[in-house]
Amino acid sequence: MIERFALFAEVPTDDCEAILFAAREKNFSREEIIFSKGDPVREVIMLLSGCVKVVQTGLYGNEIIPRSHGAGEIIGSLLLRQNNHQCSTAQAVQPSTALVWEATAFEKFVARVPAFRRNIIRALEERLRELEQRSRELERRLREAQKLLRLSDRLGRSNGHLGYARTFWTVFLWAAIGLLLLVVWETLKH
Repeated sequence: MIERFALFAEVPTDDCEAILFAAREKNFSREEIIFSKGDPVREVIMLLSGCVKVVQTGLYGNEIIPRSHGAGEIIGSLLLRQNNHQCSTAQAVQPSTALVWEATAFEKFVARVPAFRRNIIRALEERLRELEQRSRELERRLREAQKLLRLSDRLGRSNGHLGYARTFWTVFLWAAIGLLLLVVWETLKH
């Protein structure tokens, strides 16, 4: 069953069994918090079933969901160094089951099993690709906001009411830039 997940692709059977033996299975109920922003990274969690959302808080306290995870994906940080902390909160969207490893044990398998290490690198590459796509989308939206700002300037000049529209679109543009920087920073910290 576990071999169907990309993390275990081409991992020799003996190594796969050893990696699985080191994990424990854990169930999460709907809306259960799996970890919170600022928690130390002590475990590596791979979702077997269900769905988990990764939540960050926006500039105005609103919930931003930069990523949701499905079966076969690692939830949270893959940086296993000392004093690493989660940079977001993970919450089960529906009842979910996961494999959980102690971070130090997981790190030993990454160092010892080349196929496993390669699969981790592929997972990180996929996260970077997603980040690039989101970055391009936010860039596109920022360009649209700039066009709207220029349009509001023209409209404001033509009827003498420049202040309100310009202030609104300026705030919107800076909020979008802040959101882009937050998503990029938090994703790179993973």
